[in-house]
Amino acid sequence: GVLTVEGPGRNPNTVDLMAECYRLTGEDLVLREAIFGDGHTSRQQVGQGCGSLTMTMSDGRLSLFAAAMSEYVLGKQRDGLSDRSGEILIGRLLDDGLSLTWRAAVCEPVEIVTTENSGWRVRVGRAAKQKIEKEVRSRPSVETGGALIGRLSEVNKSVYVVDVLEAPEDSIRARGQFVLGTKGLGRRISSYTNATGGALYCVGTWHNHATPSGPSEIDKATAKSLSLVEQSPFVLLIHTPDGFRGLLGDVY
Repeated sequence: GVLTVEGPGRNPNTVDLMAECYRLTGEDLVLREAIFGDGHTSRQQVGQGCGSLTMTMSDGRLSLFAAAMSEYVLGKQRDGLSDRSGEILIGRLLDDGLSLTWRAAVCEPVEIVTTENSGWRVRVGRAAKQKIEKEVRSRPSVETGGALIGRLSEVNKSVYVVDVLEAPEDSIRARGQFVLGTKGLGRRISSYTNATGGALYCVGTWHNHATPSGPSEIDKATAKSLSLVEQSPFVLLIHTPDGFRGLLGDVY
């Protein structure tokens, strides 16, 4: 069972929190098998020709989670929500069929970046942001980058970034230039996606600029060229000393 609690001003919101929940699940072997393992979901017919992919369970099992969640929600109504962060609670039924164990994760507000060539927003989670900043600090004399992991919503016109993959060893890092390599990258992306049942996938790339600046002409040309071969919108995220900037490469 999963319960999400949005942060102040709906930052993080429930979609941010569910994307983060998928990241946490992919890192936990027990949860990964329980949620994304073979045979745990099935398509249930509803009405004439409709249905949904779901996990079937008894009303009794469902009520175990619902009771605990109800008590938590009641406490929040009484004591108030946090004015600093959101929260994810992941509940798991133990083998005895009676006991529940809950794991709580505090989620700081995400960084929201509005792309410069569209109305789309990039919502960068704390874990991803910390990895990007650590990589930039470790290579102060050159530009660096990597691949972005998350999910996107065309309805919300938002890209949810929850993790990053380090650039392959054949990447080029130089002063004023970064070229993302390809050696082993496709395999690492596929492995990550498979571990999360397809819930998380590569949504773009990132690199940094050493000075406060917007997308370069090379960045714009890259976004334009990639939009001819990508099958869905993707983002080029740029880390600068005064914050993130973003471009959207869009097949449409």
